[in-house]
Amino acid sequence: MLQIGRGPDLGDRMEMAHSVEGLVPFMDHHVAEYLQNVPVSLKIRDVTEKYILGDLSATGSSAPDPHVADDDRRSHANFRPPHYFSGDDRDIALGARSTPPLPFAMQLRPFRLERYYDTREFTAPYMLSASDCESWTVAELAALDSGATDRLLALPLGYTHSTGHPELRERIATTYDHVQPDDIIVHAGAQEAVFTFMTAALAPGDHVIVHHPAYQSLAEIPRALGCSVTPWTTSATHDWALDVDALHRAINPRTRAIVINCPHSPTGSLPSATTLDAIVAVAREHGLLIFSDEVYRGLEYDERDRLSAVADLYERGVSLGVMSKAYGLAGLRIGWLAVRDRALAQRVREVKDYTTICSSAPSECLATIALEHGRAIVQRNVGIICDNLARFRAFLEVRPGRFAWVPPRAGPVAFVSPVGVRDIERYCDAALARAGVLLLPGTVFDESSTAMRVGFGRRSFPEALERYAQFVDEE
Repeated sequence: MLQIGRGPDLGDRMEMAHSVEGLVPFMDHHVAEYLQNVPVSLKIRDVTEKYILGDLSATGSSAPDPHVADDDRRSHANFRPPHYFSGDDRDIALGARSTPPLPFAMQLRPFRLERYYDTREFTAPYMLSASDCESWTVAELAALDSGATDRLLALPLGYTHSTGHPELRERIATTYDHVQPDDIIVHAGAQEAVFTFMTAALAPGDHVIVHHPAYQSLAEIPRALGCSVTPWTTSATHDWALDVDALHRAINPRTRAIVINCPHSPTGSLPSATTLDAIVAVAREHGLLIFSDEVYRGLEYDERDRLSAVADLYERGVSLGVMSKAYGLAGLRIGWLAVRDRALAQRVREVKDYTTICSSAPSECLATIALEHGRAIVQRNVGIICDNLARFRAFLEVRPGRFAWVPPRAGPVAFVSPVGVRDIERYCDAALARAGVLLLPGTVFDESSTAMRVGFGRRSFPEALERYAQFVDEE
């Protein structure tokens, strides 16, 4: 049996019989067609293993088989593996590979956070775990710009540019130092952008190092693509700090990318500029991609703590942004990638052709208006967060010893542990059932967690905190 695995640490392997019939379902149609026409004398096992090991040249097998007649050789002499296995653009963007990636069906696990919220978010009376900021109505956004209403009413509702309206991309580019509008690829929210990047950049057998705990898709999509994933674990004991020495130790010859989230969810931690520079130096030394989830960038409580975008710092760095978090405009479903590596950006565009193709025209228009007034929007949200954090600190001060946390430095969330609670899911369920307060158990990020995510970004926070205080005091 020939085994094609997803990584030595996952134990999730596909076994296939040594026959064309067994191999065809797992292979690209060009490869399958080629194998179905291979003469019997060209042993199927030899051919497929040569392909899997990267030994098939652009004109067929790596060396003539003395047992195959010339006529038989001519029937497969012009075979070329598909460009997305070993094309020039992919090699430029990702570095030369010793083996081509193998096609197979993705198997995505249920998204724990989304499944948890799906049955609770819109029915819970009091939200105390939101990851976004206070939203705006269309009327409020339009009031920021005297011409906004006319722009919306005159908007054609046809297809939009696949990479985003040029005016929107120009506005997004102004939030960076060295990123150009052509480096911006607009998506339908951040989740699509994560998916397109991972699909474009990674292949089965690659190794990815992922900041942990983290939003599930940052690790799950690489795993489902057949990559081995090493969590770059942080802990409250060390103030959720990223350990660059641990990053060095995690790198192996198959490492393709480092994934970070700064400012961080669910902890609100923020590395120093020195640490970020060290991460970039490690990536540059090893020729690795950095995917940086920066959806909370701009929500630093002290602007002096704001980090440079990874796309500005590093030519192979990719920055993720979105209107949902810092701007509080999740309903627009507008996110983006900043990608300066032109070949990689082209691959992302090609993948996006298979997802949404383009974004909503009204959403792009409203996002452009919001970004024109972005500083005012973000400053308002930082003010809400800081006011709510002060309330939460006061809540903790009158209940000494009841909770453990590392105070956040940026963003609208923090990880808080009720002292003595072992089953955080049961605890959160009790808060919802008895007080109507929706908390988010840390197990959606890390199954061993005894913490809960608390969100400070909404104006409804004081009322929700008051209800939660009643629940705590009755315990």
